[in-house]
Amino acid sequence: MASVFPESMDKLDSDNVGGSFSILENYIRYMQERVEFAIRNTTRQVEKTGTSSAEIYILVTALNNSVSSIQSSVQSLSADISGMKSDVASVKKEVSSLKTELSEFKTSVNASIEQLSSSVSTMNEAIANLQSRVNALENPTTTP
Repeated sequence: MASVFPESMDKLDSDNVGGSFSILENYIRYMQERVEFAIRNTTRQVEKTGTSSAEIYILVTALNNSVSSIQSSVQSLSADISGMKSDVASVKKEVSSLKTELSEFKTSVNASIEQLSSSVSTMNEAIANLQSRVNALENPTTTP
């Protein structure tokens, strides 16, 4: 943080209050003279350019309006970005939910496939048994 007073004034003598106030008063007068000089110098420079104070005021006001407009646009964009972040978070939740559902569906399908595979094996065994009975009936062997 920038200091208003120079470092030499950081430690004023608390035992000599009158002297400390005198130092502060002199410094404030010095700063007043510098500010007045800067203002006079700026006024001279403005006059040299042929621009009136009223024109400067109008331009500064227009600049202020432009800055306010930009600030409003930035705030609007910030709100839009916040909304998009919320939408992305919502989509992420939905994707996560869909992944869970898909995983559950995959598990269910795999269980159904295993069950069907077991049923097909059982049917193949039954068909093989039937085939052997049919063969036995078609080709009776005679026993002596």
